[in-house]
Amino acid sequence: MRRLDLEYLRCPRCKNDVPVIYIFCPFCGYDLRFIIREKLIMGLSLKDRLYRIYYLLRSPLVAMKHIASAPDFLGAFIVFIIGTLLLFLKNLVVYLGFVGGISEIAFLYLFLNSLFLQSILWLAFAVLFHIALVIMGGKGTFSDVLNVLGYSMIYISIGHVFSMIFIVVSMSSGSGGLYPAYAYIPFVFTAAIFAGYSFSFTHLLKKATSIFTAIVVAIFFIIFLCFL
Repeated sequence: MRRLDLEYLRCPRCKNDVPVIYIFCPFCGYDLRFIIREKLIMGLSLKDRLYRIYYLLRSPLVAMKHIASAPDFLGAFIVFIIGTLLLFLKNLVVYLGFVGGISEIAFLYLFLNSLFLQSILWLAFAVLFHIALVIMGGKGTFSDVLNVLGYSMIYISIGHVFSMIFIVVSMSSGSGGLYPAYAYIPFVFTAAIFAGYSFSFTHLLKKATSIFTAIVVAIFFIIFLCFL
């Protein structure tokens, strides 16, 4: 993935030029992490964000570490749109399988319903994570949580695909069964654990602490998902 060429930056407190290898100004001790992160985010192109999503499927630990260095909303939002469209396609398959046809109003309703559910999944997961990370002493912001988690939600989007395949196979065999909510469990845990790994960098926590927090959050989220 492309790296931004940031050899030096100006410390806002003492006005000295500081090499980017420092996260604290060596002259006055000012915390430079947020400045470095903002510059990295500003340098991300759409292609960089798409590469991040691609590497989440190819080398997830490398991708999550890269995302933690500069958590951006646009890439997370792209994943959200992908998830919404896949969930909409799944809901459309279910509707057509049981009803056999669809009106414009029903089509719009299914899309809005998918948009709403995907939003709830992202926001509820993020709120649970933020609360848990604050309790564990994490130093990151809710924006960090929302953006990092937004990327890791690509694994829940994969769950939508498996759900759709399961439904199509079930309908073809005549059983007509739906994909139960608890079948999303491995995808939720995958998303949570990789996000937890990333939060160890954004929230300055030990990896074991961050991943343990992710597992606990995933359990609570699965309980929430089963009642959604």
